[in-house]
Amino acid sequence: MFYPGQYSLASRTDKISDVISRAGGIRESAFIDAATLIRDGKVVAVRFQEILKNPAGSDNLILEGGDVLQFPKNISTVTIGGQVLNPTTVAYQPSYRFSDYISMAGGYTDSARVKKSYVKYANGFTARTKNFLGMKNFPEIKQGTTIIIPKHQKKNSLGKADIISLTSSLVSLTLVLSTLIRTLNQP
Repeated sequence: MFYPGQYSLASRTDKISDVISRAGGIRESAFIDAATLIRDGKVVAVRFQEILKNPAGSDNLILEGGDVLQFPKNISTVTIGGQVLNPTTVAYQPSYRFSDYISMAGGYTDSARVKKSYVKYANGFTARTKNFLGMKNFPEIKQGTTIIIPKHQKKNSLGKADIISLTSSLVSLTLVLSTLIRTLNQP
C-alpha cells in the first residue's frame, strides 16, 4: 500500500477494498498473489486479485477490528517439506513442475504418501494432488508456494471386524477344548 499503517474502521461494513483505497492503493512492487488477511492470528485465504478487479464481489470481505492486511514484496522461493530426503527452500523457476522441485529436495522418502501431497500458496489457499485412473495431476507451483508431502501412516493389518472374528474363534476353540478335556476325564 502507498500509505501503510493502522487504519480505523469507518463503519461496521468496511471491506478490504475500502481500507486499500484509504491507504492509497497498492504499490506496483507488491506481490498481490501473496497478500494475506490475518484475523485472530490466522491467515484467511483471500483472492486479492479478484477484490481489485471486482470490489463488489464476494471475495471483498467485511473487516473486523484487529484484522491485518499484508502485501509483501516479490517472494522468489519455493519450500519443499514433509517426506522428502532433504526438506529445503529453493529459488522459484517458472519452467519447473512439481516433480522438478521434488527432485531438488532429493526425492521422496520411503514413507512418503505421494497421492496425498498438496501445496500451500502464499495467499493461504491450498491445492491437492488429484488422482484419476492411476494418473496423478499435481498442483501448479507458483512463487511463494510450500510443497508438503505427508507421511504414509501404517494401518493395523487387522480391522475391528477381523479382531472380533478372531476373538470369537479363540473363545469357541477354548470351549471345545474344555468340553473335550472334561469328557475324557469322566469315568
